[in-house]
Amino acid sequence: MIKGKYGEWNFTFSAIDGSFHEVQYTHGNVAYIVVSKVDGEVVSNKILISKISYEEKICEDCKPEEEMRKMEYEQADKSSSEILFLDRKISMDEYERENVIAIIKDPSERIEMDYETPWLVPVYTKGKIRGAYFKLFPFSWVFLIETTLNKNWDEILSVLFTLGKEPIPEALGYNYPLFLADKVAKYYRDKYIKTLDFIISKFPQKYRQFRGIIEKNRRK
Repeated sequence: MIKGKYGEWNFTFSAIDGSFHEVQYTHGNVAYIVVSKVDGEVVSNKILISKISYEEKICEDCKPEEEMRKMEYEQADKSSSEILFLDRKISMDEYERENVIAIIKDPSERIEMDYETPWLVPVYTKGKIRGAYFKLFPFSWVFLIETTLNKNWDEILSVLFTLGKEPIPEALGYNYPLFLADKVAKYYRDKYIKTLDFIISKFPQKYRQFRGIIEKNRRK
């Protein structure tokens, strides 16, 4: 078990997360997918956000979860940040890029340990991917982390603690950049889902026009 919080470590980061809305109709399905990216850096334990961006896509007769997964990894592959944060289980996709920290909110099994927080418990290694459970505060959840970062667990726990202490209920004990990326993706998803639902149900002939707007924005 790795226990306690540690010294300062300055680094740049990108946090990537996605969301989608799917509409079923007589001829198949239409999905609106948004993947957001939050870029920033940590300097002397302070989180500085430098850029928030998003990419959107309309797909027909597709598997939106699969399309979203591809978009997230495409964004990750383009990033030049020192640490990449993802909200998915990278071992399932064998994604072994060397600077990734993936945090899973709902691991398949949870562990309860009566240790003084913050703590981290390594549990497995799958190729280049190491897995561990961690808990930052007595009131926070136990999360699963998967990482390919070439740092020891002490340093990784220090990173998690620094990015998990923002006083926002949903982010406290989790990860602030990933929290922001999730909110950005859901904001743009919610902005268009009512329009998409209405067009598909009432004016399906207008759908191509709606898709054209999305594709034009994406090219920009």
